Amino acid sequence: MEFLEERKRLKGVFNNMKSRCYNKNHPNYKNYGAKGIKICKEWKNNFENFYNWSIENGYKKGLEIDKDILCKKFNIYPQIYSPD
Repeated sequence: MEFLEERKRLKGVFNNMKSRCYNKNHPNYKNYGAKGIKICKEWKNNFENFYNWSIENGYKKGLEIDKDILCKKFNIYPQIYSPD
């Protein structure tokens, strides 16, 4: 049961991330997609890749995906959600 709940939660995270970046009707699009923030090719259209990366890297309820940390550190613009 926990597996299904975790998978459902990550599917929601994935869908929300995509919507913020690519759906002009999403309330937060102006802060993400409109500013050029994208999702890497590996994840953009492949939930399984995103899910597997999340699980392999210690995902648990309460954690967030954050594109800002390394993008700011290495001056990567526009920012991108990715395994890196």
